[in-house]
Amino acid sequence: MKIKIEWEFDLGFKDHPDYMQFHNKFADEQGVPLVVDMCDYLKDPESASSDQITDALSDEHGWLINDWYVIEAC
Repeated sequence: MKIKIEWEFDLGFKDHPDYMQFHNKFADEQGVPLVVDMCDYLKDPESASSDQITDALSDEHGWLINDWYVIEAC
């Protein structure tokens, strides 16, 4: 299951119309992925709770997650 992530970076201008461009650039500069395959993090991601997914990614990458959504099912 591949997901797209919006990390909770404290960039200070979330209401700016180009926020996601700044978010994506910051993620790239920090080496933080925007798309991940949850099979690399959890044994059965399809049955994992939202909290399990966000906890696994936050623990691995050191950032909190603002939002995520599935872009490709297993």
